[in-house]
Formats: sequence, C-alpha cells, structure tokens
Amino acid sequence: MVEEVVGATIELMRWPWPHADSRGRLFWTPDAEEKVMTAAVPQRLMRLQLYRPNQLLRRPRAGDTFAARISSPAPGWAGDVQVDDLADIFPGPVYDVSAEAREAAKLAYQGASSAVFDGSQNEDLLAEAREQREQRPKARRLRVTPLNEVIDDEGDAR
Repeated sequence: MVEEVVGATIELMRWPWPHADSRGRLFWTPDAEEKVMTAAVPQRLMRLQLYRPNQLLRRPRAGDTFAARISSPAPGWAGDVQVDDLADIFPGPVYDVSAEAREAAKLAYQGASSAVFDGSQNEDLLAEAREQREQRPKARRLRVTPLNEVIDDEGDAR
C-alpha cells in the first residue's frame, strides 16, 4: 500500500493479508505486526514501471493498494535503502485493489457506526446487495515492467 508520498519518494508498506471470521469481519493473526515492512521508492519509478505501463491514469497517492504474493523478504523491503527496481520488491503478479480497499474502509467505518442488521428483516435487500457486488469490476492484474523496457518521461529507453 502507498502509505505516504513525500516529495519525490513514496513509502510502501506491506503486511500479511487479513483473514475473515464467520461474520465476515477482518482480522489479522497475532504475529502479523511483526511481518510489517516498508520500502522507499522513487515516485518516478512507480509511474514508469507500474502506473504508466498498466494505464493507471492517476498519480501514485496515499491509499493506493496492491495485492502481491511475496513469499520471502524480498530485497528493498528493509526500508533502509531506496528501491531502484520495482521487480526487486514485486517479483510476481501485482493486483490493483485500490477500489476494493477504499470500499472496505468505507464499509468498516459505516459498520462501526450503524445498527446491526442480521439479514432476516428483508431478503430482497440481501439479494440486491449480492447482485451489486457481483457487478463490480474485479481487481486488475498489473505487470511490473522490467527496467530495461521502461521508456522515461523524455521518450528515451532507460
């Protein structure tokens, strides 16, 4: 997730994917906090290797959220050195789940401040919500463009 944008540097934060309990509430395992890691990435690199090649028209912004399977501490996630190639921190497929993450945050906020609805009051509401959920666009798979294929802002190959 893009945690913070400071000048030309982006701080990415990664942590394990949450689990869901029987009621659909998200939770993290007790050791999840120990697995949180950060990476410092030049904003230009994010645009050149991830956003532009995948036609993400927005600039990187706090809250942009990506899903990726990273099985081991990939180089660059120590947070002490600036990353110079996104392929080092995202060795496999990357999915843009920003819209879903924003929706989950809204639902969590609204759920914390609203009455409990057990679903028995109106089956039609549940059916309508299910239908709307199925019509939402799915998370988009992105490709981290290798540095040797990147075209910079001036149109030159890197």
